[in-house]
Amino acid sequence: MGLRRTGLDHSAVFALRLLAENDGMSQRDLAEILHLSRPRITSLLQGLEKVGAVRRLADPNDQRVTRVYLTPEGRRQEEANRAAFEEYVNSTVGSLSDDDKCELARLLEALALRIEERLRGPEDEQARSAR
Repeated sequence: MGLRRTGLDHSAVFALRLLAENDGMSQRDLAEILHLSRPRITSLLQGLEKVGAVRRLADPNDQRVTRVYLTPEGRRQEEANRAAFEEYVNSTVGSLSDDDKCELARLLEALALRIEERLRGPEDEQARSAR
């Protein structure tokens, strides 16, 4: 199954992945991590509920909080998505030579560090530059 054949948009795929690792996380936290507005996360979760991938329940300790849980169907979909992604990576990055893979890893690490620095903001960059 290719990535395009999963039938889910990227936000839904990422939501299922996050829930596979953090089942029962709050709807609000899920929206924050995915950088989605409240209306968009609600719509996304309604779609996932409609296909039987998730269920939403009020937090028993705080009724204002909605928790999101994967269903068995959601786990199956997430595993299929992950397998499709692994197949894609193996057919692209996997075909690189070992030297090229090492170089790619080095470049991605450098990029990740730069992104992390940018996310911290200009104040942190100025403080590091002053050292």
